[in-house]
Amino acid sequence: MRAIFQLAIDHHVILANPAAELGKLKVRSKHLELPSPAEFRALVVAIRSVGAWCSRQCGDLVEFLAYSGCRLDEVAWITWHDVCEADGFIWVHGDPQNATKNSERRQVANHPGDG
Repeated sequence: MRAIFQLAIDHHVILANPAAELGKLKVRSKHLELPSPAEFRALVVAIRSVGAWCSRQCGDLVEFLAYSGCRLDEVAWITWHDVCEADGFIWVHGDPQNATKNSERRQVANHPGDG
């Protein structure tokens, strides 16, 4: 932005750079209050026991999103073909038209003890 204002000054469109006195903002990290493992398990159990026709599937989805780190729009594109059970990972690639957030296919590993 500063360079654009400087270009405008150089071409006599404006007299001074209105952003000259502005400093950079500090990036603030988000404070996440994540549930403990026991609280998360209780949340998933509560979701599965709501009584709706899809309660079990909703609990499975919440658990899969949490353990895989996948985004909701990526999960919609995962098929059994993407699961490599022998090597313990799944391929995440998202919508073939839009790909993943960084447009790269990636592996999500099954960590030891995850079952």
